Amino acid sequence: MSLLTFSIAFILFKEINSASPPFGQLSVKDTKVYGSNNQPVVLAGMSLFWSQWSEGSVFYTANTVQSLKCNWNSNVVRAAMGVENGGYLSNPGAEQAKVETVIKAAIDQGIYVIVDWHDHNAQNHVDQAINFFTYIAQTYGNNPNIIYETFNEPLQIDWNIVKSYHEKVVAAIRKYDKNNLIVLGTTTWSQDVDIAAANPVSGSNICYTLISMLPLINRIYGIRPRQH
Repeated sequence: MSLLTFSIAFILFKEINSASPPFGQLSVKDTKVYGSNNQPVVLAGMSLFWSQWSEGSVFYTANTVQSLKCNWNSNVVRAAMGVENGGYLSNPGAEQAKVETVIKAAIDQGIYVIVDWHDHNAQNHVDQAINFFTYIAQTYGNNPNIIYETFNEPLQIDWNIVKSYHEKVVAAIRKYDKNNLIVLGTTTWSQDVDIAAANPVSGSNICYTLISMLPLINRIYGIRPRQH
């Protein structure tokens, strides 16, 4: 099992136009992510905001990705595709197109891109998530730049419910992409990595999300920060 930590401060593919990402093909061994040279790596970058809202959608551009690489020294960008509240469920074509713009730009710039199903209730949208990630895996899965994030911040629900969802989506991705990393959200706004570690999803090159916003969660929801 590996742990991928985010900070909230946070086409058709044309191979000739692509640039290799800095660490090549990523893989998971024990508790670390490794590059193609078998050395541990650290990815650093920014997450875009919810794609369906104007505050975030304006940044789903190639210029943003280029700026993150060249001016912010980012080696990864996260495309947070909104699902509910006017997102993918209502406008699948428009929201998917925004994500694809970021994917293509990341491939062109030679950085990694986290394709994030940005949904607090993804367990209720299994079929839609499978359709989306199947398309992404079929279309872009041969690029080592791609990282899948199947469920952003599950709420306070049973891990077994979330695990079942992950297993279905992971299986759909692995039909077409056998190698790229898959990041799995954990319960309580991706805080409960210890629960996931005790009952992990089977498979290779799988990571779990720990989102560093404990003080915010504690203040708003009265949740006591967990010690990991």
